[in-house]
Amino acid sequence: MKALDQVPVGLTQLIRTYGNPDADGDGNIDLGWLQAELITVSLPFAMRCSWQPFAPVRRIQVHRLVADSMMDALIEIEQHAGAQVLADDGLDMYGGCFAWRLARGSPYRSTHCWGIAIDLNPALAPWGKPSNQPKFIVDAFMKRGWTWGGSWKVPDGMHFQAVVGY
Repeated sequence: MKALDQVPVGLTQLIRTYGNPDADGDGNIDLGWLQAELITVSLPFAMRCSWQPFAPVRRIQVHRLVADSMMDALIEIEQHAGAQVLADDGLDMYGGCFAWRLARGSPYRSTHCWGIAIDLNPALAPWGKPSNQPKFIVDAFMKRGWTWGGSWKVPDGMHFQAVVGY
């Protein structure tokens, strides 16, 4: 099992661990950071884009320091259920990983800006609503040190991130 080496707590540790994607503070992503820190990985099973369900997602951009643990969790999910069952049950919906944006309802950058968050099965676990995210999916990420948004005060059950307290 590939767990995170150390899970940062708060913004200061997040930046110390994963770098600052906007070090000059101009509101735009720094291309040097992008090229140095993000990698493109092939998913262990084809997923479907939640906003365009007939579009397969086979590769995603993710921070290099969390790629192994994320992939390990996704492999475990596939091994638990099988790619065909995941597809048949609608548990193969990809909601996003790297995205340059603010967190919903917040003036702060989303953890998606660092490529250290992934959203899975948005329809089952929408922001602000109780989650129906299957336990085996939640467990696959949590046992590798990831935080699950489904347990937050305002739940975000589709969301998994590799930082605590941000």
